[in-house]
Amino acid sequence: MKSAWLMRALADRADRPVEAARSKGASARTIKAFVQPRLWAGALAGGLTLALPGCNATSSPPSSVNATVNWHDEAARLIRTLDISNRLQDSARDYLVAQMARGIAPKPALERWIREQRDRGAMIRCKPEVSATDECIART
Repeated sequence: MKSAWLMRALADRADRPVEAARSKGASARTIKAFVQPRLWAGALAGGLTLALPGCNATSSPPSSVNATVNWHDEAARLIRTLDISNRLQDSARDYLVAQMARGIAPKPALERWIREQRDRGAMIRCKPEVSATDECIART
């Protein structure tokens, strides 16, 4: 029933192209009136987000926090703080590379390696030049 009515309405419009064009323009203007204000609001919100990044409660902490992204650099830095022989440095490096390949962060992996080496009787300390405020895993 509806399809017959729709076919008749379309046939009527086909006979009158001016009316069909006029109704098409009206819907286009209605869509434009609906979308355009929302585009301005979105642009304004985007601009404020870029201009005021510190005002966002969910934003990341400021870049002054020392967060190392590269795990290999972090592992090298942690190993350099230890007062150990070259053989133990190589062993620690190999162990950390294997653990990082499994998805374990360098710090807990190195802590585990130090525990294992101390259980075997190895003496692992921090280098004397490492200050008390610097991070050295051997203190734990």
